Amino acid sequence: MSTTSNMIQPYFDLDTSAFKVTTTTLYTPSRMMIYELDAKRPSSLNLRVVPSPYIDWIIGYNDDNENATFYCIGLQSEYKEIKLKAYKHFFGVRFDEKGAYFGKGADAESYPVLLKDTVSDYAPEKDSFEKILIDNLKSSQSSKERVKAFTNYLSKSKTFVPISPIVNDIVDDINASKGTLPILSLADKYGYSSRHITRIFFLTYGLTPKEYAKLIRFQCVVKEMIKYPNLEIGKIINGYGYSDQAHFHRDFKKMMQNTPRAFELLCREKEGK
Repeated sequence: MSTTSNMIQPYFDLDTSAFKVTTTTLYTPSRMMIYELDAKRPSSLNLRVVPSPYIDWIIGYNDDNENATFYCIGLQSEYKEIKLKAYKHFFGVRFDEKGAYFGKGADAESYPVLLKDTVSDYAPEKDSFEKILIDNLKSSQSSKERVKAFTNYLSKSKTFVPISPIVNDIVDDINASKGTLPILSLADKYGYSSRHITRIFFLTYGLTPKEYAKLIRFQCVVKEMIKYPNLEIGKIINGYGYSDQAHFHRDFKKMMQNTPRAFELLCREKEGK
């Protein structure tokens, strides 16, 4: 997987500040970032989700009762605000864009597009794989044991459906360029028409290669904003293909429902700067 893939949700650190956060990254069969949120008492979780090609599963549960909820946040093309019920623990997984997990026996073309712009939740049924997973999460004594419980759950109850090799290569090219790759160059490289490349890409994600590249470019810029909160916006966006700062401001406002300046201030406040 390209190391330039960021897998970030920019508001995540801000929205989870009331919790103790532990993260783990796995790399097979695809990259996934596991995050555990723990609080002293049941607390609701309000998430601001910006457009991204990644899929999140979040499991809310308590130690002292059977209440639990599974949430699935599919790849998003628009900003959303999602409120999760109050729990002491949230076990979350962010999957990369190289495929998706579905139930056993899923069709080989069950691509991420099936989850585009979806947010779903359900309570685990008695004796289900999900109920067993929650019991194992509760009984685990460490983060390592909980991660193992989750990967066992995946292997027993889910099928990983990878994207096609050609789309995988296109994704790698776009990621490597940090979203700045001219889409027309893909047709020359792979020997297909631009129309064909757009069609197979859209069947996978419900996004065109240009729309996907726009998300990746934005992810890269926002990652730098978080890392360098005191750096001028003009210096950060230089080289990312924005015609000017006004162009970037319009994209930022649409994706974040906020201004770059206001977001920078939020990041500085969190860091105590």
